[in-house]
Amino acid sequence: MRASLNSKILMVVLIVVVLITAGLSTLFYRAERSEVLATAYENARDVGRTTEGALTAAMRSRSPDLVGQVVEGVEKSSKVLEVTIFDAVGKPAFTTGLLPIGELGAETLGDRRPRGMVTTDADDPAYIAFTPIEISPACFACHEQSDPIAGVIRVSVSLRDDYDVLRGHRDRFVLQTVVLTAALVVALWVMLSRTVVRPLKIFARRARQIAQGDLTQRVDFPQEDEIGDLAISFNAMTSELTGRIGDLEEVKDRLETSMHRVAEALSSALDIDSIMHVMIGEAIGVGKFVAGAVVLDDGTSFAVDPASLPRGGDASSEDGADSRPSDVESALRQVSSLMTGVGAARVLYRSADVGLEAVGLPERYETAILLSMASEGELVGHLMLVAEGHVELTQPDRRALEFLAVQGARAVAHTRLHELAREMAITDGLTGLFDHRHFYEALGSEVVRAARYGLSLSLVLLDVDYFKKYNDRVGHRGGDQVLRRLGEILREHARGTDFVARYGGEEFAAILPHTTHREAVAFADRLREVVQKEPFFEGEGQPGGRLTISLGVSTRPEHGGSAEELVEAADRAMYLAKARGRNRTVSADETGAGTVAGGPGGPADGT
Repeated sequence: MRASLNSKILMVVLIVVVLITAGLSTLFYRAERSEVLATAYENARDVGRTTEGALTAAMRSRSPDLVGQVVEGVEKSSKVLEVTIFDAVGKPAFTTGLLPIGELGAETLGDRRPRGMVTTDADDPAYIAFTPIEISPACFACHEQSDPIAGVIRVSVSLRDDYDVLRGHRDRFVLQTVVLTAALVVALWVMLSRTVVRPLKIFARRARQIAQGDLTQRVDFPQEDEIGDLAISFNAMTSELTGRIGDLEEVKDRLETSMHRVAEALSSALDIDSIMHVMIGEAIGVGKFVAGAVVLDDGTSFAVDPASLPRGGDASSEDGADSRPSDVESALRQVSSLMTGVGAARVLYRSADVGLEAVGLPERYETAILLSMASEGELVGHLMLVAEGHVELTQPDRRALEFLAVQGARAVAHTRLHELAREMAITDGLTGLFDHRHFYEALGSEVVRAARYGLSLSLVLLDVDYFKKYNDRVGHRGGDQVLRRLGEILREHARGTDFVARYGGEEFAAILPHTTHREAVAFADRLREVVQKEPFFEGEGQPGGRLTISLGVSTRPEHGGSAEELVEAADRAMYLAKARGRNRTVSADETGAGTVAGGPGGPADGT
């Protein structure tokens, strides 16, 4: 059964007070008892000496009447219990009682010295005095000189009244002890309850309220003692806890906001550049950081470095980022090349780590935080954050940064997978060029852009001459090698802004933005000449002794305003090239009549 603190304190106080008061009362009672008994014994001795003196004087007066009066007076006394005169051999010569001489009486006869003793008989305690009878000349009036008249007078004096007084004192001490014990117990219990139990109850109640989430609780005890110190510590702890909870709530809100923004970035944009800038910006917001950068494992890098902007100046690029190389980005490239594996966040200080100076960060940066970015245990890149002052990372801040680094790494991996899947979905598996469907999507987008900005847009369609005969002769594996090599040639000669695709079968297409019709025809004919000179496997077995292509060229707006119109115009031109002998380039202008660029034609049959 659980005992309350009050009952425990009361029990301890009771035991302590009872022991103390009992001990003190015993000491005082013993002292008073000794004093009372000493007085009683002294009075008893005085009565005994007085009685002995009166008897001795009466006997020496040789007056029987006087002796009788003394004896009668002794018998009437309430204090004297018994008087006996023993002769020299210890026989009673005169007695008011029947007591033998005893050991003390015999000793008194032997050495002629007074003796005294106390009997503690419960019914009648007494003090017994033995006094030797001195021989004097007066004694020879009644006795012969040869008569051994020397003896002992024994007088027993009652101590009953004194013991009654002592018992009264004892009872009074017991009562006083009980009353004092009760008073002390109550006083101490009240005092301890007010000074210890009540404050502890308040502490317990406040602690329960704090545990339930009420952090406004405080304890006010003005006394300058340990309870007061405990109250001060309790209030300080509560204030610190409130601050820590506030910090945790702030970090939680910040983390939730970061998660929301990162999630928005993942859902709204699948390009790595947007995601990395969002992640770096959120990481900068976690602490007192002023800039950050990311370097991925493929060498690409991203930076948010407003500290590198000119004071009061604007960014030079459209999106508000500084177009100049970032100090943090450059430093991270040096550090990341030396870092391997996945580890926890690392903090570098200029005053304590020479590595901060070694990576080339400007002197205004005092702290750098390095984090590995890993997804599924695979290192994706590194994140660096810098601050202009000394920054101590708290555990919540560290967890928030590590969370952002992990989310950023997952976003990079997710984006790369998405790009790979998308590329596989729109790419021809044999040649690595875009497929027929994506060709039409890209052509439609370029037509819209060209119409909006009034730009030229050209289209080239090409087809391998006599490809069916080549396949029948060398097999489909050889034909696949030809198609794969044609795809490589198209990529090698196309510009970065051009769009090349496998249109279908042995047909290919090239979309040429910002390209006039004349430039497109020239590009197509250069491509024809390159293919004509290419030493394809068993190419000499083709009609004309080589493997060739036929090409048709159309341009917007001359030959059509839509994607379908451009394709139809280029397709007519390509089939005109086939009809005119193959291995040639034909402009859509010539689909009715016109000049044909190209070499001598081959046989008119086949493809």
